[in-house]
Amino acid sequence: MLIAGGSSVLAFLLLAAVVSQANGPLQVDLMLSALASEMRNPTLDQLMIDASYLCVWQVLVAGGVAASLWLLAWRRWFAAVVIWVSLAGNSLILWAIKSVVARPRPDQVQALLPASGYSFPSGHTFSSLAFYGLLGLMLLLLSFRSGLLRSAAALGIAAISSLVGLSRVYVGAHWPTDVLGGWLLGIAWLSLLGLLIVRGGRTQPKGETSHRTAMLGSRLLVFCVWCLAIIALPVFDPGVRLSGSVGETPIPIGSR
Repeated sequence: MLIAGGSSVLAFLLLAAVVSQANGPLQVDLMLSALASEMRNPTLDQLMIDASYLCVWQVLVAGGVAASLWLLAWRRWFAAVVIWVSLAGNSLILWAIKSVVARPRPDQVQALLPASGYSFPSGHTFSSLAFYGLLGLMLLLLSFRSGLLRSAAALGIAAISSLVGLSRVYVGAHWPTDVLGGWLLGIAWLSLLGLLIVRGGRTQPKGETSHRTAMLGSRLLVFCVWCLAIIALPVFDPGVRLSGSVGETPIPIGSR
């Protein structure tokens, strides 16, 4: 984790320096953004909008509550605290870096999901690792012993983060290098959180094995409640799909 985290920090700082010194978007940004625009079609549009929706702040906060209840039922007090350290740190880190780099977003006139605030790094992409990546890491470190389950969790983290990152370029909210910055920063932050989990909560609580079956039902119930919340949020507040992620400036409802 130290190697991955340290390497990601160095790569992120280098990228941030390049972005800060560039007078406008990089050539690779223009090329890949144009390619993403050419790929647009109604089916893919909806898929990418839904992928971005996974990291709006309402979904992340609801997920934080659900994950905390799940961990507390599992008697993982320290891990539950780390969830909120992740969400709070996510917001502060993004605010600080975006303010320093102050990179303008792509032209939002053509964006499927117009966004406001500074562009670098991508808050949704960072959040995908800071939250979903953290949940997967907890399963890897605290629960899963099977190599197959560990591989599935790792692939799940990679798939969600990749889809969210690609969606931000597709909908026109970010430049590709914003997304790359979000991934690098997310890996560094996730590595630090992983070290906290290992230091503070890797040992299995006493008596947990005997309660594993009893706790399974409660964990599934919490997960189902969170899923229902994700589905219900846009029904009661359609503008939620246009909101910013944790640490990003929310988009006014109706600005799509």
